[in-house]
Amino acid sequence: MMRHVGRLGRAWLVALPGLVAGAAHPAFAASLRDAFEAAWQRTPDARALAAQRGVQEARRYAGGQLFPAAPFLQGEATSDRFLSNQGFNSYALEAGTPVWLPGEGTATIRQADAGLAELQARLAELRLAVAGAVRAAVGDVEVAAVALPPLERRAAAARDLAAATARRASRGESPAADALLSRSEAVTAEAALAEQRAALEVAAARFALLTGQATVPNLASDAAPPDQPARDHPRLLAARRAVASAEAGLRLAQATLRESPIVSLQGRTERQLYTEHYDTRLGLIVRLPLATEGRNRPRLAAAEAELTRAEASLAVAEREVLIEQRQARLALDAAGQQLRLAEQAARLLAQRRVQLDQAYTVGEMPLVEVIRARSAAFEAELNRARAKAAQDRARSRLDQALGVLP
Repeated sequence: MMRHVGRLGRAWLVALPGLVAGAAHPAFAASLRDAFEAAWQRTPDARALAAQRGVQEARRYAGGQLFPAAPFLQGEATSDRFLSNQGFNSYALEAGTPVWLPGEGTATIRQADAGLAELQARLAELRLAVAGAVRAAVGDVEVAAVALPPLERRAAAARDLAAATARRASRGESPAADALLSRSEAVTAEAALAEQRAALEVAAARFALLTGQATVPNLASDAAPPDQPARDHPRLLAARRAVASAEAGLRLAQATLRESPIVSLQGRTERQLYTEHYDTRLGLIVRLPLATEGRNRPRLAAAEAELTRAEASLAVAEREVLIEQRQARLALDAAGQQLRLAEQAARLLAQRRVQLDQAYTVGEMPLVEVIRARSAAFEAELNRARAKAAQDRARSRLDQALGVLP
């Protein structure tokens, strides 16, 4: 099946229906965007991150409730029956609840909102990472595919030359050494072609495992748009949301310097002796925990350390994104220059090959020089195809560096 892939040439569309495991009717990637969305659906980390949304939403819901923790009921019964047994009995029932500290509920909601915003930004950052993996996989397939047509032409030309040389040698028009040399060239060309087909199959299989798709789109459609502002990059947005989340965590720690106060209502009925009546009383109990350095210092230090870490990560991300974008632009410029040089070299060596072929036909050039000229011409043609693929990859990498999805 892969033997026919190289003949697609510049179409860059590689069919792989047999490589999509478990798909009775495999889908087809009509575009790079389709392949990216297919890979996104198969990303387990995406499902794990999405599941965290429920955690943050639950925290936000808890912050809007009347009480920070569950209310409670407490009962008490006291008697002297097993001691003096003079009739002392006391029964009490207490109902209470923790209450919010000033600003605690609002800080809890804001921390949950910041966590939701960070989660959304992390999902966008992960989508960009998946897009980068898809672009790399498509680029690997394209680099392997573009080499097939030149190698197929080289192998076909080598076979024709070997056959022609063998006929000339059989008629005594060429030495037997020329027949051996041309046959060796044909074998070498066939080996290079087989190796490239195997490389294409490997690259295509990796793409199929990543996306579950049966065809590979081309990178040329992933054209670089106008440069986006650096602030729109998903990685930078995720880093900024992490800073905001850490700031919200620090504010919550500052708002909860003590445990939640507890307010309860108690009813008690009791008697001292058998001869007395029960006396019933109602009471209000307030429990106010105190703030201590032993409790608060570790919590505040941890929140401040998290904020410092998030700010440092943001600074690193800003530098790395700028460097990646500069490198991607330079690489695209260099790829364009390499393509122009490769095209020029391919034209010149193709002309030289034609001239030496003609000279060999009339007996003015030894076979070894013809083979060298042909190898150089085919190698230049191969370099031109690879330079075109490299330019497509460089353009796609610039998209990735800019934070642009397919």
